[in-house]
Amino acid sequence: LMAAHRASVKAQVTDSMCRALSNKGLVALGSLTFPIFLLHGPIGQVFYKKVVATKLFGGPLHLIVGPRIFYAYLAVTIVAAYIVQHTFLSSRRVAKLSSTACDTAAAVLRWSPSPTSSEQPVERQRCPAVERTRQRRQLPAAQSKW
Repeated sequence: LMAAHRASVKAQVTDSMCRALSNKGLVALGSLTFPIFLLHGPIGQVFYKKVVATKLFGGPLHLIVGPRIFYAYLAVTIVAAYIVQHTFLSSRRVAKLSSTACDTAAAVLRWSPSPTSSEQPVERQRCPAVERTRQRRQLPAAQSKW
């Protein structure tokens, strides 16, 4: 795994496996994996769940249209994931809200509700993942790898 990582960060990637996995299409699909994970269940409920699909369409779509409906389900899921990724998850406002929520949760978990005189509250620290994202965004565009 480390060898694959080292091979992929070179200026010119020579390893065929790393080159294949660095394909722009695969990288784009990889950026959508989290929103796909979040959305495929609810969208699948609409397409396939008997109770939901019957109320909306008169029955599960794979029984009405046939097995080809899976391709429509796949397309709807990927388009919805793309929209969620680029309008919500990549939003700076959402990143700021998430950072604030993470910092607040960390402070609450580290702070004793009623410290005694001998107890000192633990110094507040930021979440490491949020801090890395914050540092990455402060770099000039030329220096950023993302």
